[in-house]
Amino acid sequence: MYLLIRRKNNEIFLDTANVDEIREANEMGIICGVTTNPSIISKEGRDFKEDYRVAFVE
Repeated sequence: MYLLIRRKNNEIFLDTANVDEIREANEMGIICGVTTNPSIISKEGRDFKEDYRVAFVE
């Protein structure tokens, strides 16, 4: 997990595909958003679409 910080607007973006990390950071209210890419998603070794659907859609 990496944090990208944009200093001008003090925005913090989480750079991960780990749904548990996304959920935890979101619940703490410390992030403005999430960035990811196919290589980060593949490193998780999980079904990202299913994890995302369960965590954020249902």
